[in-house]
Amino acid sequence: MTEILCAYCGTLAQVHEADRPLPPRAPDAGPPMVVHLPARGPSPLLWIVPAVVGLGIGLMAVLRSTVGGAGVGVAGLSGTWSFDDTPMLADANGDGVPDVIGHVESGDVNYLAAFEGATGKLLWKSEGPKESFKGKRAIVGDVFIVVDELGKVQATRISNGTPAWAGLLSDKAESFCRDGSSAIIEASDKTFTRFELATGKKSAVDLGGKKQPACAPVYQTRDETPTYQLIDWPEFKAHNLPELNNLPGMAAHRALVPASPGIGFQLGSKDTGTQVAMVAAVENGKVLWKEVVPGIEPLKTDVNVTTIIAASDGAKVVIPYGMRSSNDGVRMACFDARSGTRLWDMQVHKVSNVDQGITIEAGRIYYASWTALYVLSMQDGKLLYELGHDF
Repeated sequence: MTEILCAYCGTLAQVHEADRPLPPRAPDAGPPMVVHLPARGPSPLLWIVPAVVGLGIGLMAVLRSTVGGAGVGVAGLSGTWSFDDTPMLADANGDGVPDVIGHVESGDVNYLAAFEGATGKLLWKSEGPKESFKGKRAIVGDVFIVVDELGKVQATRISNGTPAWAGLLSDKAESFCRDGSSAIIEASDKTFTRFELATGKKSAVDLGGKKQPACAPVYQTRDETPTYQLIDWPEFKAHNLPELNNLPGMAAHRALVPASPGIGFQLGSKDTGTQVAMVAAVENGKVLWKEVVPGIEPLKTDVNVTTIIAASDGAKVVIPYGMRSSNDGVRMACFDARSGTRLWDMQVHKVSNVDQGITIEAGRIYYASWTALYVLSMQDGKLLYELGHDF
């Protein structure tokens, strides 16, 4: 940790010697705390800390990146910060490993930032447009595109975080896609605008009588990646999926569908009795298997069928699920995509129970919770590192 926040009085203190290796700690033990207060004379923290610890409130780490179980500060970001999007990935530093690109909030400031996919190290950050958290974002080619609530478009270079170009839409952004060397943005007024990725040159899109342009899916705010998209039940029929109540023993409200032909996954709950999360694999309209998602004590779990999420790499599918107790946090189950065999079921964290999005790429699972991003191994579900800190 490089900074800690007193949960009682709100005082922020710097932690010196943060690079010193921390000794291994016993399972479930709290993180070791060594706090060096600034030498600025008497501070309320000098008397409030013993009281806080004595009351069991403790100190809350507001910014942490966990690698191999040791707390390591992320330089350049301060205060409580969070991701706003489904994790978006692109190779920003050219090492062949996908990096995390996204919009984060740090205190009262909006940033666009890139984190090294292998370690979680901050690669770059740049201040985002004002109130950009209210808009929508996407990765298209080599730029990260932000469109605010006024239709203002800002493109940032993924390689270094510098501005690439800017533009203007006729309305707020609705969705994004890629057409060769161009980005196509659909606005809320159902107009489509093309921007050349290299220069930002703007032009109208000729639909040729079609409702949608023929272009490739991309990472974007709206639960979409280049390979999969989350949809709700009114869209099931168009994707050749059994409709809402047509799966015996299961009520399916959402589905994870592939961009190209392959196995899709319907998500919902048991249709009778206590609501417990369920998943069904479907290919060409045929149900391959159905299974209860929780691997432990299903009646102690919680599910919101309108917000349930999942991710797949084609061979496996992973689904996070929450526990009813606020102290038990979130677990994640992994199934073989074709057979439905449960491969593992692991604890992600024991804090908040809010899903922001989930993505799989290059053998890693990127799971965004309330104010943190957890990066897990696809092989066994073990935590590789954590960006931010849930509480």
